[in-house]
Amino acid sequence: MKIVHLLLILLLISTTSSMAEDDPLPVLDQISPAWERLDILTQSYLTDEQQISLQKLAFAAAVADICDGFEVNGEKFIAAFQKFDSVKEKEPTNGQGYWYERMLVAYGIATGLFTAEGLLVSEQFCKAAEELKSTSTDHYWKSENLALDQN
Repeated sequence: MKIVHLLLILLLISTTSSMAEDDPLPVLDQISPAWERLDILTQSYLTDEQQISLQKLAFAAAVADICDGFEVNGEKFIAAFQKFDSVKEKEPTNGQGYWYERMLVAYGIATGLFTAEGLLVSEQFCKAAEELKSTSTDHYWKSENLALDQN
């Protein structure tokens, strides 16, 4: 999970002109132990690809909650979560599984951590989201260009 979190921090740092280059958003450093703990918790049951997908979903939800002009694209969001359903179907029915439930808890934690980051450095957080929204279709927000929403 560190991959997406690290990329977000790097993007935030690169868009923050008022901070010194050697000062990597110290308020976010306080949240790093929570991200590390989440990473440890999820390594045993999520692949790297699943971790990245879950973080993208959590980031999209946090941004839509904090930043003006962002709305989650429900169809893309649901479709992304449905990819996890195939794993849930493979869980044992004898009560030994709980993979899907743990994945949902991880999503909730990641959404909470992104929300905390977004509230701590909202200007940089929303600028980073705007940059992603304008340069990529690899996100879960509605676009002004409806053709982009189909990707």
